[in-house]
Amino acid sequence: MNQIQNFSNFDTKSRRYFDNQTNNYIIQIKVNGLSKENLDISTNNSSIFIKGNVKNIQNTIHNSSASSSSFYQSFTLPHDVDTDNINASFNNKILIISIPKRKQPKLQVRKITIQ
Repeated sequence: MNQIQNFSNFDTKSRRYFDNQTNNYIIQIKVNGLSKENLDISTNNSSIFIKGNVKNIQNTIHNSSASSSSFYQSFTLPHDVDTDNINASFNNKILIISIPKRKQPKLQVRKITIQ
């Protein structure tokens, strides 16, 4: 898995590896300042996108202020992953995404019509 893009206003550290015991690709991201409600994970074609956003609004008697912080990482996925069975968990500021490897790679055969 190669990282495509990374942007963060948060203190983040990511790690990617293949777990031979579970036959899963693993993405671990330590994110300070986010909760699981602020995270969004999606896939499109052969990529996975991880986004996070926090908006803070502070109101006092004399003043109000608003700020936001965002987080974004994307990775290319290997051709042999099962995107229908990706799982994610979030505990102790660590997001863990588990991407199963297919036992048999999905064949990408397409018939081409001759014109």
